[in-house]
Amino acid sequence: MIAVLSFLATLTILIFIHELGHFLAARSVGVKVLTFSIGLPPKIFTKVINSTEYCLSLLPLGGYVEILGQSEATADKTDPQNYASKTKLQQAWIIIAGPLFNLLFAFIAFSIAYQIGSKQPAYLFSKPVLGAIQATTLAGKLGLQEADTILSINKKKVATWEEAFPLLANLKIKNKPYTITVQRKTEQKTILVPNLKKDQFLDIQPAIPPIIGEVLPDSPASKAGLQKNDKITQIDGVTITYWNSMTNLIQANTNEDVTLTIIRNNKTIQVKITPEIQNKRKIIGIILPTIQVKEPIGKAIKKGFTNTLLTVQFVIHFIQHALTHGVKQDELAGPIRIAVTVGHAAKQGVSVWLFTLALISLQLAIFNLLPIPALDGGHLFILLIEFVIRRDIPIQWKTKIQYLGMSLLLIIIMYVIFNDIHSLFR
Repeated sequence: MIAVLSFLATLTILIFIHELGHFLAARSVGVKVLTFSIGLPPKIFTKVINSTEYCLSLLPLGGYVEILGQSEATADKTDPQNYASKTKLQQAWIIIAGPLFNLLFAFIAFSIAYQIGSKQPAYLFSKPVLGAIQATTLAGKLGLQEADTILSINKKKVATWEEAFPLLANLKIKNKPYTITVQRKTEQKTILVPNLKKDQFLDIQPAIPPIIGEVLPDSPASKAGLQKNDKITQIDGVTITYWNSMTNLIQANTNEDVTLTIIRNNKTIQVKITPEIQNKRKIIGIILPTIQVKEPIGKAIKKGFTNTLLTVQFVIHFIQHALTHGVKQDELAGPIRIAVTVGHAAKQGVSVWLFTLALISLQLAIFNLLPIPALDGGHLFILLIEFVIRRDIPIQWKTKIQYLGMSLLLIIIMYVIFNDIHSLFR
């Protein structure tokens, strides 16, 4: 129930923000807005203010704005309040304002989330020291070694993993060569990272000690008696130094049970655990140590802006990759999986929910700008064609194009919903 309610709230808020952008842009250039509705019909409550009907509708599935002149029935170039009478630039402003408001909202939501604060993995705020490096990985082949401390990435100094990760992600998106300077014992080494292929990653892991930060209730770890601050030293007799080594050994284990050797209050204890299988992964129910992080307003705004830019770049990169290399089923999430994600976020607190809200808002903004008929990007593309050919495309043809686009969108929506349902039973 929480997942459903939080998903409906998320959907309504994001579409409301989107339609508010169209509404305010239309009003700013003197175009009449016939209807502004929160929710979809049937209408529950209506009030007319300044010739605009404001509605609260029954179905909590977003909302809509009806602008005078955008449909074939109301288009009139002689009416100064009509969309059809406005210049191409003014029309483009009305169309693009929706996605722009989603971008602005994401920035604000990110900033508020950082200011409210949330639990973050403690290692993010520690020195960027590398954990185990496999010789067969790209990092190993380039000469990076275990216990190297990253000093700078592309000549930009970093002091924590929180600073290092966004830089590495951004450089991966740009797909250009860059340098990593590390401290290795008493000397510094600079490693050149070449252009990476689309599916190629540097594959470095932080040196996170295998110390339990939290044991989830009713999990295999809880039933086996594991406790916070237990230090795991061995998995099935294999000595481990880092958290990632522990997770890899648990996944690789072919037996039903896993034997953990732990240190608790300077005493060595052996514990046998039967992992659960969730999403094809073995789970024992332990979490990394976390700390509560609340940023001052100035830093929260800066981080909100940086995260907005980084997420936009990532989404654009994903779309480019999907168009050129295709996309795996697991990489597509429809309304069902989004509802599950939003539900999990809502349970973790306001800041996590806001963060998720911002991520979805950015994806909605960029997806809406794709040149697909019925989307804002499709409308902009038609405006561009009209600007180039210096005449209007007949509105009857525009209507037919929009119907075609809506049919295409319906097929895409049906596919992702089917994919969501299929993933639930895999």
